[in-house]
Amino acid sequence: MLEWFNSRGHAALAIEGGQHARKETIDNHEACLWVLLSAIGMLAPGEVPGRAGHLQHLRSPAQGAPPVVEIRYRHVVRPQDQFRMEPGFVSFQPIVEGQVMGKTAQGVVTAPESGRVLLPLYQVQGDDGFLSGRDVRPLWLTVAKVLRRLRFDWLVCLLPGVRAAKHDANTILASRRVARWFLIEVFQR
Repeated sequence: MLEWFNSRGHAALAIEGGQHARKETIDNHEACLWVLLSAIGMLAPGEVPGRAGHLQHLRSPAQGAPPVVEIRYRHVVRPQDQFRMEPGFVSFQPIVEGQVMGKTAQGVVTAPESGRVLLPLYQVQGDDGFLSGRDVRPLWLTVAKVLRRLRFDWLVCLLPGVRAAKHDANTILASRRVARWFLIEVFQR
């Protein structure tokens, strides 16, 4: 759904609040919504009931997690795979390339690169076995922010291997063969 909104030029946000049946999941989503309404200017901070409590509620479990993680890999599972995640993984935990992440009927599943594991699958439902990502350094977020403010996006298409999509003004395509260095870092949103 995020991709669908993004492809039409709309900002999209996903909030992972926890397992559906747990009470703290409702509290997590409620806190996120109140803080979000304030952050985007729909409510003044003083108009958010219990704002300090919501902020603290969200800060506690996020301690030690990086502010921005780039999703680099999604391990898709199908029923016939009989995927079983190795026990003990938690979201944002560091992982190393080649580390055993789980097992399937076909064999062992390993981490494709070093980084962080996100949303390890420990319930029966779902087709995401796990996601892996890497921290986005604040420097690259700052560079991207400055370039957006300077309306630099149209100049990016002058770089080798980079072009605007024919049917979508909000999409810039980059060839990994030509534009190999710092591709993701330069195109951070």
